[in-house]
Parts: sequence; structure tokens; C-alpha cells
Amino acid sequence: MNQNKDWWECPKCKISIEPQFDTCWKCSFDNRPEDEKKRDEIKESGLSAKYQSLRLFQTFIWFLFFISAATILFSLLGAIAKFSMGGDIIFIISVLAIVILMITYYGTKMSSKMIDFLFDLDEKNNK
Repeated sequence: MNQNKDWWECPKCKISIEPQFDTCWKCSFDNRPEDEKKRDEIKESGLSAKYQSLRLFQTFIWFLFFISAATILFSLLGAIAKFSMGGDIIFIISVLAIVILMITYYGTKMSSKMIDFLFDLDEKNNK
């Protein structure tokens, strides 16, 4: 074996390794500095891998939004049928239903956007 002074010796199996290699071919010892190892570990286990349940939560909040929207609309239709004579009550109930629906939609949309932002940011940092 032609050894130079730049070669490094594996501390585990004591064989000589060429300087262009960071890992021992025999025992897989990683000879890189600790900060490089940590950076690679973070990339491998970033937010996308660690918090994949956020995607499930994102789907769940949209599901809840559609359930609440259907409930509000059915309640509105029931109120219209019950109070068909009183125009003012129907108007007030309709406005309240629309306001509640818009607040629910806005909260769902913003929560979903925050989750998308976190995953996009993680993807950008891992490049």
C-alpha cells in the first residue's frame, strides 16, 4: 500500500485511509468534524421528517372546517324554515352564520398557511 503523510488512520480498526475519504471502508467510522456530522443529521431529520404529523393536522383542520360549514348552513336553513314569518330574525341569523363561517375559514386558512410555510422554510434550509 502506498501511504502518504496525509493519510489518516481509523481509530477503530487501525487501517490507513486515503485523505479524500471521510469514512473508513472497513468499519464505516465517520472521520468528519462534528459540526459536519450534526449538519447532515439535521438535514436527514429536519422538520419535514420530525413533524410530519403537522400535515395530518392540516388535513384534519380542513375536514373540521367543512363539517362546521355544513353545520352552519343546515342551521341557517332550519332557522329560515322555523322563522319564515320574521324577516329581521332571519337576517340577523344569516349575518351571524356568515360571520362565523368567515372567521372559521380565515382561521383554517391561516393555520394551513403556517404549516405550509414551516415545511417550505425547512425545505429551503435543507438545500
